[in-house]
Amino acid sequence: MLVAVVSAGVMPMAGAIGASLVPSERQGQALGIILSGLTIAFIVGVPLGTVVGSAFGWRATFVFAAIVALAVIPAIAFLVPSSAADAEPPKSDWSVVKKPVVLLGLFLIGTSFIAAYPIIAYLGPIITASTGLDGAGIGAMQSAIGFGSIGGLIVGSILADRRGFIPNMRIMYLLFALVLGSWSFVFLTGTPGAWFNIAMVAVVIFLTSGTLIAPSPAIEKALVQADPKQSALTLALNTSVIYLGQGIGAGIGGLVIGSVGFAALGYVGSGIAFMAFMAAVLVKTR
Repeated sequence: MLVAVVSAGVMPMAGAIGASLVPSERQGQALGIILSGLTIAFIVGVPLGTVVGSAFGWRATFVFAAIVALAVIPAIAFLVPSSAADAEPPKSDWSVVKKPVVLLGLFLIGTSFIAAYPIIAYLGPIITASTGLDGAGIGAMQSAIGFGSIGGLIVGSILADRRGFIPNMRIMYLLFALVLGSWSFVFLTGTPGAWFNIAMVAVVIFLTSGTLIAPSPAIEKALVQADPKQSALTLALNTSVIYLGQGIGAGIGGLVIGSVGFAALGYVGSGIAFMAFMAAVLVKTR
């Protein structure tokens, strides 16, 4: 819980600083670059965490994370620029939460992670059940999350600055729902251990992470532009909703696996993602 409290403060500050350094028409790309840090973590950190945990026990994974965090402190001290907010931090105005675009953005990002985390939270055992891989093989497969996230960020960042917010959300969440649904197809039709099934699972992991992350630059840009002075607050809420969605999604995944097994996870995630798509369809374009 303490780790969650601290880390929930990091991404909002990074996003607010990054958005303040560029003009509004480039904020989508700037936020996408900042979010790329998460993709690096998925590519490098998740597999390394799996290897460290397997070799030295799960507690060693936290020691590894602490060492990485300490190493970042000098970079922050020398490279992060000062701003007016350092001398006089802006007061939080919670009335910004009442704005429709803020409510919609928070609903969409929260629903994204509720939809994806019934699968992502149990990705290790899911990979083993669907491919027969374990140990380092799981770590290698997990790296597809990072590569997919990079693809999603690149596409999402470009679209965030070139297309309207609502049209972006409609197409992105429709694709997201379809990709999540494909997980159940993999389980019901694949043969564990077959090379084709391993390749198919890797592709689905890639597409899942890509379609999960793609809406983020546009959503964060909308939250920043709703009230630039309150961007730290709205981005903090964005991060908190992501963590809340991860927890709810993991709980739903546990219930589904315990009652009907892995094969239903794709249908459940797809149904939740489709709710986000319908919200984007029904909301007024304005």
